[in-house]
Amino acid sequence: MRRLIDFFINTEGKAWRSLVVAFVLLRGVAIAALVVGVAWAQDASDFEREGRGERLAILDLPAAEDVAASGGQTVRAYVYGAFSGILPALVLDRPSRGPPRLEVIGGVSDGSHWRRAIWSAPMPEADWTHLFTEGQDTVGDWEQLEARRKKPPDEKVNPPPGLTELLVCADGQDSIVEVAEQGQVHRGAEHDCEFRELGDFAADLAAEAIKLWPDCATYTAEVMYGDLGRLRACLLTSGDRRAALAAITAAFGPDRRDFSKLADDHIVAAWPGRPKAVGGKAFAGMWSDLAKSISPIFQVGEAIGETDRRATLRGIIFYIGKDDDYRRADCVETWVKTPGGWRMTRLTVGAFAPHDMPHDPRQPT
Repeated sequence: MRRLIDFFINTEGKAWRSLVVAFVLLRGVAIAALVVGVAWAQDASDFEREGRGERLAILDLPAAEDVAASGGQTVRAYVYGAFSGILPALVLDRPSRGPPRLEVIGGVSDGSHWRRAIWSAPMPEADWTHLFTEGQDTVGDWEQLEARRKKPPDEKVNPPPGLTELLVCADGQDSIVEVAEQGQVHRGAEHDCEFRELGDFAADLAAEAIKLWPDCATYTAEVMYGDLGRLRACLLTSGDRRAALAAITAAFGPDRRDFSKLADDHIVAAWPGRPKAVGGKAFAGMWSDLAKSISPIFQVGEAIGETDRRATLRGIIFYIGKDDDYRRADCVETWVKTPGGWRMTRLTVGAFAPHDMPHDPRQPT
């Protein structure tokens, strides 16, 4: 459980968590057991099919079949982390008019409500052609592998007597890539225990998005999933994006678990059931007591750059009590750029309430 909690403190925010959380957690714990010479690891095709409708509804995307039927061209990549759920979707699209585009689609939450967030940029024709062809080749390679895997073996392979070697792959990612063109749709879905080319293609799209999104390129905080994690953080921002990203970077730096080290000397903090803490010394005492009793964790859901020196982070504070009792409260932080760096000057936490871990993916975790 502690390892799971540590994943949650990242800026990958959990406004998404998972479209089909049961599948993701199942795969993170027990999937992909491979008996050598006897069976392949579980492939992700069923996972992709069963979650497709919900994924499209949340991302507000038409089915790839509808795009193909209209004569359109698109390549889409979806990545599910073992603990993070779905990362931002990456969409290469050629509209009926204008240049081809690369879109990054994710979500933002203000603590209680989720809304779709999208970033889009035109692409040079040469880059579009290169990436579209790479997507075609990636799915084509997967289809060939899938065809070989489903072909009946020439002879039955029996495991040796006694202990059979078991290779277990867990905590990886599921990657889905679909290509619509010339009236047809081709798609592949695989866990990276077996086939990493789908995930590598998604990483290439994410790297291209970072190059096309100058503000996002300024975000240098360490995140899981590389550029996909950076894009997730960038989608949370609005207003002065650079200020918002700077505040997120400070909030989730090395001291992210110790708010007393993030606080300004003049911080004002309101915590339910406790006297208001005014000033760094009072806040340090409050936080020390909270850290010992409940060890609270912050998850950012939205970052607003008010000016180039001031930003507001909205999200939730959560902790896990006895018997895995998961409790959460809405939270608002104000951050200001000072001579010593970005510091938290105000913390307002609402009332805590029980919250079950499985939830509507439109809501933050």
